[in-house]
Amino acid sequence: MKLSHRYSWEPVFLDALSQLQSPHLTAKIAAARALIDARVQELLTSAHHDKERIALIDALFALHCVEQYRKNRFSSEGSLQRAS
Repeated sequence: MKLSHRYSWEPVFLDALSQLQSPHLTAKIAAARALIDARVQELLTSAHHDKERIALIDALFALHCVEQYRKNRFSSEGSLQRAS
């Protein structure tokens, strides 16, 4: 099943979220963040696009959560390994 994307930045964002175990996750998050940041800049001067603005905020929050999860996971795994 092919998903339809409402926004140009969505495929890269969803790719990052679907690759949580990937060694390339940091690069994928950076790519998604760059596209989102560029779109935010475009929308700063626009009076419309309220739904996309909300979606952008949600996407940035999701990327932040993934980064924190990964950081905490690796730091706790390291702690467990050192304790053994």
